[in-house]
Amino acid sequence: MSGLALFFLLPLAPSSGRFLEDEVHFLISSRERAELVELTREEERERFIELFWARRDPSPGTLGNEAREAHERRLSESDLLFSTGALRGRHTERGRIHQLLGPPRFRESFDRSPLVPLELWHYTGVVSPFLPESFYLVFFRPPGDSGYHLYRPAIDGIGALLQDGQPARHLLEPGVSEIARVDRELAAAIESLAPGGESAAVQWLASLDALPDLLDRNRRETASVRSEASFRKMPAQLEAVLLYDDAEVPEIHYALELAPEVTKSLLASPRQRFTLQGTVLGDAGELDRWEDMLALEVEPGTLSFQGRRLASPRAGRIEVALVDERGETAFASADVRRLFLAHGARELGGVDPGLPFRVGDRLLSPVAGAVVSSPGAFAVAQLETVESEIVWEIWKDEARLWHARGPSADSRVAKDLPLPSLEDGSYRLVLRTSTTVFERGFEWRPDSGQIPRTRVIARERPPREEVAYRRARASSFSRRGDRARAIEELAVAARVVPDDVRLQLELASFRYAVRRYEEVVEQLYAARVAFPEEIDVLVLLAASLESLGRIEEAAVIYEEALMLSPENEELKVFRDRVRAMLSHLELRRDR
Repeated sequence: MSGLALFFLLPLAPSSGRFLEDEVHFLISSRERAELVELTREEERERFIELFWARRDPSPGTLGNEAREAHERRLSESDLLFSTGALRGRHTERGRIHQLLGPPRFRESFDRSPLVPLELWHYTGVVSPFLPESFYLVFFRPPGDSGYHLYRPAIDGIGALLQDGQPARHLLEPGVSEIARVDRELAAAIESLAPGGESAAVQWLASLDALPDLLDRNRRETASVRSEASFRKMPAQLEAVLLYDDAEVPEIHYALELAPEVTKSLLASPRQRFTLQGTVLGDAGELDRWEDMLALEVEPGTLSFQGRRLASPRAGRIEVALVDERGETAFASADVRRLFLAHGARELGGVDPGLPFRVGDRLLSPVAGAVVSSPGAFAVAQLETVESEIVWEIWKDEARLWHARGPSADSRVAKDLPLPSLEDGSYRLVLRTSTTVFERGFEWRPDSGQIPRTRVIARERPPREEVAYRRARASSFSRRGDRARAIEELAVAARVVPDDVRLQLELASFRYAVRRYEEVVEQLYAARVAFPEEIDVLVLLAASLESLGRIEEAAVIYEEALMLSPENEELKVFRDRVRAMLSHLELRRDR
């Protein structure tokens, strides 16, 4: 249950209730919200409010609190600028951004065809470890909605910014061209909200949504007196790799591995609930964070918790913690490696599926666990195109015991190491290319019978993340002119969330652009059943039928669309055009 829901259930006093509901609802972090709603005495709540503002005071010891004064001013400005009917501006989406970031350098409104009502905000000189120094924000008001929404390219798509019935509403490049005719800066802002392209925009918009929590964490970590965690930290190993797939979309792949003795200590019962928390850091601060709840039946042995996330190319470090119900945690941090196993790693044909550090259908790390007892469990997969040969080496202390040269470029290989010829002991595996050196130590304990197997627990990508990833791939393929691959990625995304009408339209628009009209018709006839009142589905369906020469069917669909929007002049033009074509066909048949 969210903190806001708890607020309505707990008997907060009027002053503290107003503080949470009307004053700091967008400013307060989730941790602080939970702390406040748990307080039962009014004096405790008043003390909480004092501490809340004291934590944010940029100049402690002075009479005033500039942060509190600025926020009160922004609340009043939000009510003045963004109120709609009975809804106060401080509770709107534009009010949220105004309260978090203050006024932009400029704010410009657009309310003319072919656009829905829009606002373009431009921020510069932003000093924050979590946001770019300069960026645009676009707010749009969908038809029939009285409120403005923050535009999110990977979710909303270009069509959300164009009026119903616009032919360019479903096509990225024509859509941007239509917007450029209205305002070039607006079109440029929509294409690139911040430096780094679409994948970077996805990351920093997520940081903007999580800004109160990010700032709260940053305040606690940089405070003069840091509070120490009450739980005991247990050692863990972490591997992280920044992988670029064949669409050049970057992802972080990570694996948090717990040794058998740590696993045994962590487990209180055969069935355990865990929280897996992760953070990706760059030079300027935190770039991304996530949290997953896990309910597992865990056996004693080595555990590897793994996952992957869309990442910024600026990612340099990752922190992952596994916290159990008692508050004990296994924590580790690691630099993000940019190794030679980076490109085209979505299919690993012929690679041993029992390899540790395997995430879904991809391999994460080129080595197994720190202790190896079976030669077959220690294989290395090389996936990226490498400009030079690969040298494999096994060292014991300063002596090189074995070396071999790997394959040339454009190949995949799983190399078995000559472990049976080695005695028990500690060794190092070293892999070298012309640009990269990777090294890791391991223990060789052959046939001990006491080394438990590694159990891999892979994090499945939630539907929202999978759709964002597929859209990023589609966008990349589209920019490179590979519309067929872009369509494949959007089709996968549409299967993941079949009830997303915008995604269905985006897929249909790409198919329409490459003249795959039969596929558009098949897809949108199904979508028409699922979304009977979605006028954009009908318009694109009718246009595809018209392109196939199925004029009578197109006329029927245009009539259906006009029943939903009888005053739409462009639809009337489309309808009249196909009527004229039908009349012409009938005249030809009569002759």
